Amino acid sequence: MVGENYQNYLSGTQSNIQEVTDNISEFFDALRFIGVRSSHFINAMLLTGFFNELMNKNKGNNVKNYFVYALYCKETGMTKIGKTTRFKQRMKEIQDMFSGKLQLILKVCAAPNLETKLHQKYSGFRNQGE
Repeated sequence: MVGENYQNYLSGTQSNIQEVTDNISEFFDALRFIGVRSSHFINAMLLTGFFNELMNKNKGNNVKNYFVYALYCKETGMTKIGKTTRFKQRMKEIQDMFSGKLQLILKVCAAPNLETKLHQKYSGFRNQGE
């Protein structure tokens, strides 16, 4: 639901910013309820991404072909943030590199610099460059 409302807002088919931020909060609550240890991080990332996109939209930037994503591994409790223009291929490449099952927790069209900003913001939580 978050991704759909997010995309609808950015494409202009939905005009309520509050509905998108409410959906992000509901998603955070659901992640916390099922025990995702990085739920606070994911919530902050979604909100940061959404507001970054609002700024880019207002500047007229075209970000339709870039995806910023986050993957969660329950076995390790780690979250991977990345960016790509070839989403399906990248997901296969990443899964082939990891022994644990990865769960997609975020996929949004975004300016490529969002991934860099998120890595900088959460650098204290990084492990092995991820």
